[in-house]
Amino acid sequence: MDPHAAIDEKAHVARISADRESFVIDPTVFALLALHLFLVDRHRLWACLIATTNQLPYTRAFILSGLAGTCAAWTALRAGWGIYGLILPPFLIQSLYNNWYWPLYYQRLLHMNEATLLAKGGKMFIGKVWKRQ
Repeated sequence: MDPHAAIDEKAHVARISADRESFVIDPTVFALLALHLFLVDRHRLWACLIATTNQLPYTRAFILSGLAGTCAAWTALRAGWGIYGLILPPFLIQSLYNNWYWPLYYQRLLHMNEATLLAKGGKMFIGKVWKRQ
């Protein structure tokens, strides 16, 4: 092993540590990213629930929107959008269909709305927790 490589590695780690401590994220970027991740996790959850019915009707939509989001993000980055180019295009493309349709699809399968599902789930959870005590 080259002794200079070890020194270079230590210097690289020190630079990363210094950058991490001084890093500050713009509140707008953070809010957009947090909202985007919340919505992605939400439609991912509903997709998992749909998969429990042995159906995968969302596959084509997920692949197409993923490809469209990637292409749009690449185009936005090339146009100089910066970090917003990585967040906004996929966010908007997912919001056009996946973020609202798949929760609605599963709710229609169960003949319930989201509020009813949350209420029943909360009631079951509290009942199970209460029994343990």
